[in-house]
Amino acid sequence: GDKDLSGVIPVKRAAVKIQLLLSQISDHIEDEGTSWTADKENVRITLRNGCNRGYLNEETPASYLKPNKATDLFNLEDISLNAYEGGSNLTTSYPMYTYPTYWGNDDASRTYIVLTIDWKDDNNSNVTKTTYYEIPVNPAGNYLVRNNYYKITQTVNIIGSESEEDAVKIYPSNYVILDWGN
Repeated sequence: GDKDLSGVIPVKRAAVKIQLLLSQISDHIEDEGTSWTADKENVRITLRNGCNRGYLNEETPASYLKPNKATDLFNLEDISLNAYEGGSNLTTSYPMYTYPTYWGNDDASRTYIVLTIDWKDDNNSNVTKTTYYEIPVNPAGNYLVRNNYYKITQTVNIIGSESEEDAVKIYPSNYVILDWGN
C-alpha cells in the first residue's frame, strides 16, 4: 500500500546568476578627430545565448551541458539601464539568469552580453551614432557553472562598433565568480 515518508531533502539551485554593473562611461571620448558624449540615460544590454534547459544532477559532465542551438538557447533583448544618477558614474546593474551551459570551442554558442550605447557629436548634437560592445560572461572559461554568480563590473572608455555583428570586445574591468549561496 501507500507509505508516508518524512525527512529533509537538501535542494541546491540549478540556475546561474549573471550581473553586469556599469561603473563608468567616460564623459567625452575622442574618435577619429570627433569628440563624442554618451547618452547615459539610454544604455541597453542584451544577454546572448542564455540556456533554458537545466540539469538537476550536480555531477552532470560539462560536455553534456552543451545546448542545442535551435531549442535550448535564448536571448534577453534590449534591457534598459535607465538608472543614471548624474556625474560620470553609473551605479546601474541588472541581474540575469540562465542555466549552466558549456560551449567548448563553439564560438556561436558562447554566452555573452551586448552593451549598446548611443553617442552624440559634441560639435553637432544632431549627429548621433549607436555603438555595440561585446562582454564575455566567463572570459576565463568556456562554460557557466550551476549555482554560481558571475559579477561583471565594466567601465567604458572607447567608442564601440556601429555594427552589432562586429561589436568591440571589451573585457571586464573587474570580474568575480562567487558561490551564489542560499
